[in-house]
Amino acid sequence: MIHEIMPEVMDNQYRDRRPEGDDRVLFVRGREILVREGTDGISYPLYRDVKERTGRIVYLFSVSGHPYFLGELLTSEIGGTRFMGWEQLRDAGPRAEAFAGMTGIHLYQWYQSAQFCGRCGKKAVHHGKERMMYCPSCGHVMFPRIAPAVIVAVTDGERLLLTKYAGRENAHFALVAGFVEVGETAEECVRRELLEEVGIHVRDIRYYGSQPWGFAGNLMLAYTARLDGAHAIDLDRHELSEAAWLLPEEIPEIPDHSSLTREMIRRFREGRLYCH
Repeated sequence: MIHEIMPEVMDNQYRDRRPEGDDRVLFVRGREILVREGTDGISYPLYRDVKERTGRIVYLFSVSGHPYFLGELLTSEIGGTRFMGWEQLRDAGPRAEAFAGMTGIHLYQWYQSAQFCGRCGKKAVHHGKERMMYCPSCGHVMFPRIAPAVIVAVTDGERLLLTKYAGRENAHFALVAGFVEVGETAEECVRRELLEEVGIHVRDIRYYGSQPWGFAGNLMLAYTARLDGAHAIDLDRHELSEAAWLLPEEIPEIPDHSSLTREMIRRFREGRLYCH
């Protein structure tokens, strides 16, 4: 998965420091990020090469001791680079660079949304000593937001429940997923989303694992569950275009190795969902 970057290690603690020559600079545009592409995969511009083309810059994190910064690009382009969309980035290599880019996109989106105080509407400033936006007018503080969401692999003993999202061209099979609501546990969210989207009840809800999914600012909490009652599907067509119970041999090959969802589907195909 995209966050499994060993032997590389991400240190995401904020540091009050300025960039130096070999530090990486991430330039983000929406859900796109500026990359160089070579035989070894993607990389990001070095500060020494883009110093004169960079406006505001803020420290993000380090990967195995190499600092990464978020920069404001002052020119329209940099030779030998291109903006890569998140769909390509999630499958790019090296994996540590792809994960750095994903996390950089997450933090860029937060900085963009935290420029003004949510309490009084005045201009917010970066605190400088920690990753926090601060309102000098009323003292309100804002930290990066992470949205918890669940995904659930439901089986009936032999088959796995798979869905496709509505309104997406060439949608791949996915698991039922949804955001945790205020005052709701993750397990309660599992039950609610399954009832709302496909009209089924489940039992034996078990935690599987988690994954940061910075493209959308989410923390994915994965569960397995077993069908409790009838198989009949009552599809929420506003959210989903399709839902079906599939045997392992009926599930197509999964090309994506970046997401927790795909890992769970793949493990079911291989008979290993409950023995990870």
